[in-house]
Amino acid sequence: MKHNLLIAIAFAASFITLSAQNTQDTKADKIIYSYIEAFNKQQPVEMQLSCIITNSISKTEDSFNCSLLVDNNSYRLELNNMIIIDNGKETVNYNKEINEITLFTDEESENPILMILNHTEYFDATLLAEFNHLATINLLPKKEGTFSKAQIVLNTEKNTISSFWLSDDNANEYEYTVMKYSTGINAKDKFSFSPEQFPGATIIDMR
Repeated sequence: MKHNLLIAIAFAASFITLSAQNTQDTKADKIIYSYIEAFNKQQPVEMQLSCIITNSISKTEDSFNCSLLVDNNSYRLELNNMIIIDNGKETVNYNKEINEITLFTDEESENPILMILNHTEYFDATLLAEFNHLATINLLPKKEGTFSKAQIVLNTEKNTISSFWLSDDNANEYEYTVMKYSTGINAKDKFSFSPEQFPGATIIDMR
C-alpha cells in the first residue's frame, strides 16, 4: 500500500506536468489544456496537501499532511519521515527514521510523470460538474494499471488544482485537498542530490 500511496501523491505531479499534445476538442480537455498552459507559466509550483486514505474492506482510515514541489518533469515530495526527489534522471528515496537513502534510475523508479505524460493517451476525460469556477473532471484509465479511477477538481478562475481523488483495485481510496498553492517559488537545488545533504545516511545505490 505504501508504494501505491507514493504513486498516488506523485499523481498530482504527473497530472500538472502532462503534455497538451493530442488534446481532444471536449469541454473537459479544454479546461485541462487551459490549466496546463497556466501551469507552464506558474512553475515551480509547491502544494501543501491534506491527505486521507481509506479502505472500504478493512474499514481503515489514515490522514496526514505533505508537500509537493513540481518543476517541469521534476518533483520533490515530503511526507512524515520520507523525502522523495525525482529529477527525470534519478530518484532519491530518503527514509528519515532509519537515515537511509535509496537511489534508482528514473526508469527503475516507475516515474509516475512518465506514466501519464499525455492524458488523452492514458485517460478518457469527462466533465462531471462545473460550479463556482470549480470543474470536476473524471479520468477513466484506458488500460489496466495501478489505479482504476481518478477524479480531479480544477479552479478555472485561478487555473490551479483544488483537489484530486483516486481509487485502486485493492479498495483503497486516496483523497487529497490542496491547502496552499504557491507559484514561482525558488526551487534551486531542490531536485539535486549530494551525500552532504544527508549527513551520516546509509546510501543504497540501485542505479
